[in-house]
Amino acid sequence: MLSNQLVGGDPKTPIFTADPGERVRFRMAHPYGTGTSQVFTVHGHVWPRNPYKNESTEIGDNSLSQWLGSRDNHGATDHFEIVLGSAGGERGKPGDYLYTVYLPGQAQLGAWGIFRVGKSDAPVPSIVGCKVVPGTEQKEDTSDRDRFIRQPINPGAKP
Repeated sequence: MLSNQLVGGDPKTPIFTADPGERVRFRMAHPYGTGTSQVFTVHGHVWPRNPYKNESTEIGDNSLSQWLGSRDNHGATDHFEIVLGSAGGERGKPGDYLYTVYLPGQAQLGAWGIFRVGKSDAPVPSIVGCKVVPGTEQKEDTSDRDRFIRQPINPGAKP
């Protein structure tokens, strides 16, 4: 759910920060034309599906809303609000939380990042005994991934 043991420093993907227990809002938008729906999640957090009040004129607490830990069918032209009542989950636990999409191929292409709760200048704990022995590196298996990638219907068409 969280890891404060990044080896080699921070990743090159976006890092969003908040104080423990702070209320946080993510505005999610999926551009037109990519053709794939995604399942978006912020590990260790839940949020209301419809965070609206006063006849949907304000963003706020809605006790009648369903609560989610991920949002599916996030595809072309979709947009929504993620309003976290407490950064770090219900107990406001500091740490690095992964946000990502479900499809492994898209996550491997950079559709992920870190939601850092707490001090961003905290030292990274060292990992003892985790050296890679030469010749034992794992090769990426992409044989099953291609079935999740939607191919264009007419790849040679001109706009």
